[in-house]
Amino acid sequence: MPNIVNTFSIYATTVSIALTIIGGIALGTYTLGKDTSLGEISELKLQLSSYERVKNLDVQTLVKKLSQTAEKLSINVEEQRILKELKAKNILLTEALTTSENKLDSTVKLLSNIKLQNESLKTKLSEYNLNNKKFSVSKRQTIELIKGGTVLGLHDVSTFSSYAEFNVGNKKQKLEVGNSLLVNVSSKECSLTLLTVTYYDSAEFRLICPS
Repeated sequence: MPNIVNTFSIYATTVSIALTIIGGIALGTYTLGKDTSLGEISELKLQLSSYERVKNLDVQTLVKKLSQTAEKLSINVEEQRILKELKAKNILLTEALTTSENKLDSTVKLLSNIKLQNESLKTKLSEYNLNNKKFSVSKRQTIELIKGGTVLGLHDVSTFSSYAEFNVGNKKQKLEVGNSLLVNVSSKECSLTLLTVTYYDSAEFRLICPS
């Protein structure tokens, strides 16, 4: 900025000097022409000679440069204003981006924790379903207590006496409603409870095995 101001001052001073010289020479020439009575032709020749003496000052170029310098100065000020605004906006955008990234990281961590908890619940539910099973079986039908394992076959039910006769693990059993017995299922000692018997010759059981 100081260089532009100094340049502007130098150009202005130079133009002022040039204009003063031109005016002085022209005035002196005009007076000389009058005093010597050379006539209009001589006067014009002297004026032309005076102009040629100062043509090396190139006043038009100086004026043009002054105009360009002033224009550049104005542009630089405007550019600085725009640059300042852009820097301020960039700071705001950077802060907003940082905040968004932090929120995204928190969300990703939360989703990861939820996923782990969900997997854990699925495992527990699967174990519960395997170890806590309620099922119904009709008279003269069988059901696997565990796939490919122990089988229960219902022989008879009595709604009047509320009991059921069945085979489980190749052993004949008789169980009243609400009572339980221990059965071996896949090397686990499980509890088998008779829940209900119906008029449709079916019985409902619940099997609970240790985890």
